Amino acid sequence: MSNPTDQPEFESLPAALSDELISLYSRGSQVPMSIDSTILSLARRRMLRQRQRRLVLRWGAAAAGLAATFLLVWRMGFVSQFAPRTVAFSPQGIDRRGNVSILDAFYLARQIRDHAVIDKSWDINGDGVIDQKDVAALANRAVALPDGQAGNLPHNTEATP
Repeated sequence: MSNPTDQPEFESLPAALSDELISLYSRGSQVPMSIDSTILSLARRRMLRQRQRRLVLRWGAAAAGLAATFLLVWRMGFVSQFAPRTVAFSPQGIDRRGNVSILDAFYLARQIRDHAVIDKSWDINGDGVIDQKDVAALANRAVALPDGQAGNLPHNTEATP
């Protein structure tokens, strides 16, 4: 800061008043070193606490986001699709409505293709191995007509060339 007497406002003041103003405002207020260090120490502690809170909030938000993502993925079934699971064959079919359908054969073919763990009850032909032969046997069972039903089918009346 420049000397107050160098400024034009102070030139018109009486010398006694000018000297009083200079002595009043030129005194440097010295803060004792112990108070200064105490204030700095308190400020550092407070800043450290604020930094720690921000860090906890950041990590907490990251953990919450990760947990939410995991729960969403788990809920949607992506995690469970990688877990090996077996479905036992039922004479009622996969839909449990009492009919073996072509969907049962399709399901077995997909399980074989994906090298899934397949329950032994899917061994349709009884040879001890679950393979394409079992898929074929299941498909044949799905499209087979019950005994006596073949005679009730309409005959083609057109002549074949």
